[in-house]
Amino acid sequence: EVLRDAFDDLPKGQACLATAALEMRSYFLDLASDPKWLDLHGDKKLRGLLATYPREAVAAQLAFFVFAGHDTTVHLIGSLLFMMASRPELWMQLRTEPAWREAAIEETLRYESPIQKICRVTAKQVTIAGVKIPERQNLVLLLGAANRDEEVFPRPHEFLFRKPNKQI
Repeated sequence: EVLRDAFDDLPKGQACLATAALEMRSYFLDLASDPKWLDLHGDKKLRGLLATYPREAVAAQLAFFVFAGHDTTVHLIGSLLFMMASRPELWMQLRTEPAWREAAIEETLRYESPIQKICRVTAKQVTIAGVKIPERQNLVLLLGAANRDEEVFPRPHEFLFRKPNKQI
C-alpha cells in the first residue's frame, strides 16, 4: 500500500517515498533468504547468485527485474494500444489476421521502444565504425535511434507490420 501511495496522483511526500523504498528493500531481502520461496522459485541461477554475491545485491537485482519488467510491459502495451487506435486499418488487419500479432509487438518495440537508451562500460578497447573506444569508457547506446536506421528499416518513421523485424 505504501508503494502504491508513493505513486498516487497526490503523493504524500518524501517521507512516503522513503518508507516505500525501505519496505521494498526489506521485502526483497526477505525473499532472498526465505527457504520456502527459494524452494518454489529459486532456480540454479538464483541459488548461484546467492552463493556468490551478498544477499543485499541479489535482493536489489530481484527488485530491478520486477520494476524493469513491469515498466517496460506497461509502456509496450500502452504504445501498442495507441498505435492501433491511431491506425484503424492495422487494427482491422490484426483482428482478421492473427498471424500478424508477433509483427505488431515487434514493430511496437521498434517504433516506440519502452527503453530508448542503455548505458554500458567497455570491457576492453574496441573499434566501432573506425572509431577507437578505450577500455572502461562509458557509453550511451541510443536504441530508439538505432531502431529508426534507414539502412535497416525501410520507411523507418512509419509504423508498419514488418516481417522480419530486427529491432534492437
